[in-house]
Amino acid sequence: MYKLFKSFNKYQNVISNFTDFRPHYITYKSPEYDPNVSKSVANCISKGLYCATPKYDIGVTDGRDILNENIRQKCIYLISNGIFKNSFLQQTVDKRLYWNYVETFYDKCINKTIPQFNNKCSIESIKAIGMNEDIVNDCVMSSYVSEKDKIAIDLNNNNSILEEEYNVKKKWKIKIFPTIMVNNKTLQGTWNSDNLLEAICAGFYQEKPQICYDKGLFFKYYVEKSGVAFSTIFFVILILIVINGLIYLLCRRYIIKRINERVDKADINGRINNVVSNYLALKDSPNL
Repeated sequence: MYKLFKSFNKYQNVISNFTDFRPHYITYKSPEYDPNVSKSVANCISKGLYCATPKYDIGVTDGRDILNENIRQKCIYLISNGIFKNSFLQQTVDKRLYWNYVETFYDKCINKTIPQFNNKCSIESIKAIGMNEDIVNDCVMSSYVSEKDKIAIDLNNNNSILEEEYNVKKKWKIKIFPTIMVNNKTLQGTWNSDNLLEAICAGFYQEKPQICYDKGLFFKYYVEKSGVAFSTIFFVILILIVINGLIYLLCRRYIIKRINERVDKADINGRINNVVSNYLALKDSPNL
């Protein structure tokens, strides 16, 4: 999924003003979860309420590392979109910061001979894109319902961000991970940056972003590149319809004329009279 984010970032920077992108991080509840018992559950936080599967292919052996990164990334999204604000610290609202972080985190922490999927590498990525680390940490800490237990805050406390994400999972009945939805419709098939852009462009019912035409995904691209206006094409089509109509009328008139000429030459009345006369002669014959 990180590779798709990285390759799609070049398009997202262009269409960000036309779209409402909302990332969600899906978790599952452990069978061991008991709200009345404070205990540590493997690959989970909040007593087993939110869990994630380790990703051994990128060196993540503990699902809690994924959960912590999910919370951090959602906070970066909320901050970069102006949804989460700190009263004392200022942070520029820029939707691109979230995408830049995901790409930077992938390059610096995942796409390595020895991946470093951890808090330290995440902080380095946050600094690399120019975000305020303190605001991100404030968002992460405030997402926990209670901050009384500072030592094991993620052990005993529910997390408002992950709870909301869990509700999204239930609302849309998401069963497959990852899942991409465009206009509340699940995108099926194999994903790459180009067909994802095409799906997004198809979701616009009226005027589409210019990149949809520049990429050759829709008809307007060919009209503009050829230098021919739509009104000109419409006029040409109308002329062709008129010409075909005239050809039809002329052919019809010619065929009718030819039929009439053949009828006149054939002397139908004379032939009928001749047939009738022969019939009467045969009828009056004594051999009959």
